[in-house]
Amino acid sequence: APAPPAPGAVPEVEGLDAAQGLRRVAGNRKLYLSLLRQFLDGHADAAERIRESLAGGDREAAGRTAHTVKGTAANLAAGPVQAAAGTLEKALRDGEDDGVVEALRARLGEALARLSAALRPWLAGADPGPGPAPGADLPVDPAALKPMLERWTRLLAECDASAGDDLEREGPALRALFGGGEGFSRFARLVGAYQFDEALEALRGAAGEKGL
Repeated sequence: APAPPAPGAVPEVEGLDAAQGLRRVAGNRKLYLSLLRQFLDGHADAAERIRESLAGGDREAAGRTAHTVKGTAANLAAGPVQAAAGTLEKALRDGEDDGVVEALRARLGEALARLSAALRPWLAGADPGPGPAPGADLPVDPAALKPMLERWTRLLAECDASAGDDLEREGPALRALFGGGEGFSRFARLVGAYQFDEALEALRGAAGEKGL
């Protein structure tokens, strides 16, 4: 059996730039490993779910799934999966014929399978290490967060699909609002799953706790 990862290590596997991914979560290794596990649990079978949507004639649902995978993979710096999902999403949006779409869907399935096969054994032996205490707060600058809150409230209220892309850019500030931990992870999952009403409720709850 392979030796367990050293304490504090991050995955060094093909298809994942863990150093970049770690920077996107402000160096929070525990959060990053948790997000990787959630990605595998929630999206490793995405290509099959897309196949089922296409078989049912629902290209729109297939496109939404590809978009979610693209955004989540971007957050984690899983470049090959992000690229494959983005290409498939574009093909679906542009109305490419079934043969082209199926080839791109298969390519996404292969990218997901390679990443999953490399990551799962690593994560199984990884010690997440110390993280913030449950409920611990990260510093919040109300003046900086207020404009962001107003814009996110509008994005979610309007069910704007671009929220997934904005989540990557503004993740550190949003994590500060939620105090890190499971609160932000749940919010990110809701946004990625297009559950905008629930995400808006979570956002308002976090803002209320901070007095914003």
